[in-house]
Amino acid sequence: MSHPLQDQSAREIRLLIANVGAVPEDSAGGRFVREALVPVTQQNAALMARHGTQCTFRFASEGVSHPAFAKFKHVPLLNPKSMAEAVQWAQEEGYDAAILGCFGDPFLDDIRASVSIPVIGFGEAAIIAASRIGPFGIVANASVLVEPIRGQVERLNLTDKLVGIVTTSEPAEEQEHSVIDATALIKRFRDDVAPLIAAGARALIPACGIMSAALRVAPGCEEKDAALTAVGPATVIDIVSEAVLAAERAVLDGTVPAPLTTATGHTATGHGAPSPAGRFWNCH
Repeated sequence: MSHPLQDQSAREIRLLIANVGAVPEDSAGGRFVREALVPVTQQNAALMARHGTQCTFRFASEGVSHPAFAKFKHVPLLNPKSMAEAVQWAQEEGYDAAILGCFGDPFLDDIRASVSIPVIGFGEAAIIAASRIGPFGIVANASVLVEPIRGQVERLNLTDKLVGIVTTSEPAEEQEHSVIDATALIKRFRDDVAPLIAAGARALIPACGIMSAALRVAPGCEEKDAALTAVGPATVIDIVSEAVLAAERAVLDGTVPAPLTTATGHTATGHGAPSPAGRFWNCH
């Protein structure tokens, strides 16, 4: 498959992916990030990225707990406010664009208002891509995130195309493991989206970077017809690739997505609890 921007500039593009997950670099969680999560997400990003695009992942070392991720073994803490600091750092370091590595797009409008480089949200890019296909459904990784995700769809004025939001049947304590072996997740996802397809969905959004990358490229996807690009008549949206493509387009077109609403200092995702500043570390 040819890349949509292949015939444009051959310039190198540097993307910073600011992650909401917080984990000390020298911990067991840091090892999981370096050896499993980032390699799988990098592989996912490379599926559609231009040859000259490079992604760097930035993590905070400290965070706060959130009920949707409390059972995660390796990355149970979140630091949404650190994403703003990571994007500001990216601009200072000469990165071409930044991506918020969280489907909830924490503080997206606020961050866009504070920098001059393009800032792309996993959630926004995926929802827009799905809406271009037709009616869409969303699979949330926790029930507590269903209403915040509905708010994201409303923010983009696309509620009329949303057929529904369901919660994954993948237990929270098994979700991280899916980037090591996606076999169980693939089967559960097929079952989970059945009511969405029955309701008319022609696009399906796995509303989590871990879930999306696991469905697309994690071990277990090599089996015939296993990697999910579609379930029945519905396309499965690759949220990582869609964000990378949106960032590349913005850089090559010289456009900077503007905030859709007035910057508020708040987020509609439910990830807005106070977060410690902490240290940062990068993973390539």
